[in-house]
Amino acid sequence: MNIKESYSIFARFYDEYMEHVDYDLWVNFVLGQYNHHHLAGAGKILELACGTGNIATRLVKRGFDVEATDLSAEMIEIAKAKPFAAKFKQANMLEKLPTDKYSLVLLLFDSLNYLQDQDDITLLFNNVSESLKETGIFIFDVSTEKNCLDNFDGFLNIDDEDDSFLVHQSFYKAEEMIQQTHLTLFDKTGDSYKRFDEWHNQKIYMLANIKELISESKLKLLGIYRLAGKEGVPIPDEEQSDADQCFTRLYFICGADNA
Repeated sequence: MNIKESYSIFARFYDEYMEHVDYDLWVNFVLGQYNHHHLAGAGKILELACGTGNIATRLVKRGFDVEATDLSAEMIEIAKAKPFAAKFKQANMLEKLPTDKYSLVLLLFDSLNYLQDQDDITLLFNNVSESLKETGIFIFDVSTEKNCLDNFDGFLNIDDEDDSFLVHQSFYKAEEMIQQTHLTLFDKTGDSYKRFDEWHNQKIYMLANIKELISESKLKLLGIYRLAGKEGVPIPDEEQSDADQCFTRLYFICGADNA
């Protein structure tokens, strides 16, 4: 058995698994929020944990100056080969960022859920805050417990290709609030198959927990949304206590706390 880092063996299957995603809807939401909150015109954009670059390349195509990073070298390699490539670089989302540089920072597709330690989330928030221009914004989303229970708990899929097949299993550990995914790839070499295993663990954070972490960081919360339409639909304060059970994904809009 060969144990691989997250998004190494899965990288080549990622775009196929994400075919159902309306990336243009996500980009419209991001830019709608950008235009609503940002008053200083176009600026630099940074996407953390960019994966295979499906958001970053669309932003480049629309004329934006985009930098994008991901921890997975395999994901970055795929992203660089796409048309309208951003300035892609392999990097950890927790690395220190340039100060006062970006008008928009993105962390999408539940990448924040991969941070298991709340101190890491605080570090991320503070790094992003210091990297934002005065009127810049930070947009991130989280996968909710509803998403785990509705779409991933007990999930099993087998992707069969000519010379390989991938077994994808997901489970939700409710006591630990961890969504665990196990990927097993069998690659054909000659007359035999070689096995590779990869595990993903995502921590599920409740909305109230995220709000508390934001309040303790150098960020300020500008709004919480669900994805619908160009600017999304805001979730008012009186509905936020039920949001974890009502929506599969929540979107947070933040600015730098310059107070």
